[in-house]
Order: sequence, then C-alpha cells, then structure tokens
Amino acid sequence: MKSKSKQLTRSVVLTLGMVVSLAGVYYAMQYTKTPSFQSSLELFFNPTSQKSWKWCPLQTESVGWADQIQNLSAIETHKVCEVEMQSIETPITEQASFKPLLIAKARAGGSRILESDKLMELFRIDGLPFKSSGLSEFLKELKARPTQN
Repeated sequence: MKSKSKQLTRSVVLTLGMVVSLAGVYYAMQYTKTPSFQSSLELFFNPTSQKSWKWCPLQTESVGWADQIQNLSAIETHKVCEVEMQSIETPITEQASFKPLLIAKARAGGSRILESDKLMELFRIDGLPFKSSGLSEFLKELKARPTQN
C-alpha cells in the first residue's frame, strides 16, 4: 500500500513539474518575441546597431519648431540635436508624408530641417529616414508643455 502511495505521489509531482516547465517554456517563447527583448539582443550581438547621430549643423545658433516662432532652450536643443537612431522595421510606403518639424540654424548661415511622419513615427533629415523612440518621447513631452512667452 505504501509503495503504491509513494508511486502515485511521485507521478503527481512529476506531472505537475512537467506542466510547470511547459508553462515556463511557453512564457519564455512569448517573451522572446517582445520588441524590448529583440532590441536588447540586437545590442548584445551588434553593439553599434544603435548609433548616436548629431544632425544639427556645426555651431548651431538656434533650434525651433517649424510651425512656431519659439526656439528651444539650450538643454532642449542638446537633447534634440543628438539622437539615438534605430533601424526601421517596416517598409516605408508611398503614404508616408514627411512634414517639417524642427529647423536648426547655424551661426555661419545655413540650416537643417528635421522632418517627421506622425503615422509611422519616423524622422527624416536630408532624405535619410530613421526611427528614434527617444526623440519621439522627448518631442511628445515638449509639445505637452505649456508655451512660455
């Protein structure tokens, strides 16, 4: 009787262990499909995949919104000018409509325009499209702030 009881207990414990292990494997598989895990893998195997790029011209005098007269502060300019670029995962369609967002003016004359496509959350400078989640978040914060006169 005792051996059958031990055998039954062992079978139940092994079955529960296998079910818990299977659930763990399932959740691990689901986690590996998340964008955060994919980007961390990309950084692990290719550390240069996320590059910082300073798009503003040398000796930038001011950076301002394309649709407003107001310029950004020095701290905001620094955060906006140096962006972390990410790869674009979806193909850019003909429906993408880039519109001027920011204008960076140099002391020596000249300027560069940062364009954005709100639908795909992409940016473009001099025809080069890129994605930057950090820049997207920072610009949302800036737009949400009340304007100072």
